[in-house]
Amino acid sequence: MDGLARFLPRGGQLPPEQSDARHRLMTVALALHLPVLLVVGALRGQSLLHLGVELLWLPAALVIVTRTGLRRQVREVVVALALLGCSAVLIHLMDGATEAHFHFFVVLPLLVLYERW
Repeated sequence: MDGLARFLPRGGQLPPEQSDARHRLMTVALALHLPVLLVVGALRGQSLLHLGVELLWLPAALVIVTRTGLRRQVREVVVALALLGCSAVLIHLMDGATEAHFHFFVVLPLLVLYERW
């Protein structure tokens, strides 16, 4: 049984350098959503006013997640909620298309990178 236990996840915290690197990756992934969602909305015929109102929270979330003065957990929660919010906005912009729902299935494995067991 001890031999098997060494292959199982132990939980706990990541070393700070690994955690910071993963948070930077997640922040970049979140930042890339803004231009993509703007383009998708524009191609789907949404007005700039509609897109501005719908995506106003995303730059605010990016400001929060890049603040080094905030606790790591706060920044990670904001990234997680913002990525899930991007999924919701994408589904809305795509008029509920089934394919847009797959964005959730892309976001969930990304969130696992934080290793917050």
